[in-house]
Amino acid sequence: MFTQSNRPAALVLVGILRWSCFIIVTLIFPFLVNALSSYCFVLFACICLLGSIYTFFFLPETKGKTLLEIAEEFKAITVCLKSFSQEKSFETKL
Repeated sequence: MFTQSNRPAALVLVGILRWSCFIIVTLIFPFLVNALSSYCFVLFACICLLGSIYTFFFLPETKGKTLLEIAEEFKAITVCLKSFSQEKSFETKL
């Protein structure tokens, strides 16, 4: 979850990543068709299945929750024994 001030930059990065993936798939697809012929979509089906399993088992439910509640849940997730709940914050005094 991004704060409101970081959201435009995050959208730009996600857009660049998304279009880069589209270009990669477009360039690789003809080689997949030649190599796998009628089974070329099995690879994409497996990737979709893995993404669905990850979403179902590892991501928390966010329906009916506020952005703050969702952000707190994501901070509680531990990845590689590293917790993101200890957030460093900097304060400036005017």
